Amino acid sequence: MNARVDQLFDEARGLGAEERSQLALALLDSVEGEMVDESAVEQAWIAEAHRRLEMIAECKVKMVPWKDAKARIAAL
Repeated sequence: MNARVDQLFDEARGLGAEERSQLALALLDSVEGEMVDESAVEQAWIAEAHRRLEMIAECKVKMVPWKDAKARIAAL
């Protein structure tokens, strides 16, 4: 967080529980229009899955056995 956000957060912590709850809801409402459309995200993932399946079907990617992939992940 930046200094301004830290200052506002410190001030908000001084409010009572009900006031903090109201503030939190008001802040969430204020950014609701800026939130990501979950349906669009889901459609993007579906499109990506289809793209990857197509690449596999066309032998454009090298497949790695799960055992090897799991070992590489564990080594991270």
